[in-house]
Amino acid sequence: MYDYEIRVKEHFNTLSNSLKKVAELLKEHPFVFASNSAEKIGKIIGVSETSVIRLAYSLGYKSFLELQKEVRSSVFELKSTILDYESDMIDTPEESTIFEQVMLRDQVNIKRTTQSIQKSDFDEAINKIYNAKQIVVVGNGASYGLAHWFCFTLNTIRGNSKLINLNMDDYFSLQKLDEECVLIAFSFSRYMVQTLHVAEELKRKNVFVIGITDSEISPISEHTSLLFSTKLAYMSTLDSAPVVTSFLNALLAGVILKDSDKYKKQRASYEQTYSKLFFN
Repeated sequence: MYDYEIRVKEHFNTLSNSLKKVAELLKEHPFVFASNSAEKIGKIIGVSETSVIRLAYSLGYKSFLELQKEVRSSVFELKSTILDYESDMIDTPEESTIFEQVMLRDQVNIKRTTQSIQKSDFDEAINKIYNAKQIVVVGNGASYGLAHWFCFTLNTIRGNSKLINLNMDDYFSLQKLDEECVLIAFSFSRYMVQTLHVAEELKRKNVFVIGITDSEISPISEHTSLLFSTKLAYMSTLDSAPVVTSFLNALLAGVILKDSDKYKKQRASYEQTYSKLFFN
């Protein structure tokens, strides 16, 4: 994680609304921030040039240019990474196919996200999932597909996991959760209010909340015990999906490695229970 990203995370909740808009652009679209003047950035997001400059001071920089210089360094590093991938796989960018372009971009985004994950946070998430009395998974809108796949696969590995759709029955069952349970909340732009409310309420009840999102300053960040976010060159729900799927695969592998014998027994039980549903 770059220094400007750390500073934005630390100061975001203290910023005014106009400065938050500038900070969000900086986090989500560093290329735009790196390649435009303070005046142009202000016009792009509908704030004054002064607000853009004030953000730099609010984050502890001596000037807007000092902040922009650091952002440019991070952008050039990312571009170098992209070129490294391309040089290994294709002769020139102009000759690349659409699937090469997209899949190369996914590789870069996965690498950026990998570098931002703290091992201690990842290990804690594995331990909490493994030891949880019950796991509840929530994700609506653009987040539903990821939440459904993760919950389904997690059930084949350890069981006792439930995907909730936030109907009245689900809200009633949520009241029974306690500090021995884990909520895994998927929240991607555009952020669904129901997911945020559930995370906020269960965090208040000391349920351990793991948030998976597309920005460290997304709305759900305030209501989590652990937060994992994608790191993309450009904010995009489409581009988030491959990165999140790779991260979820790593989480599932971590749970399996925690106790491989238990996994084998759970998998055998799952196969026996649902064998009639499968085509042989």
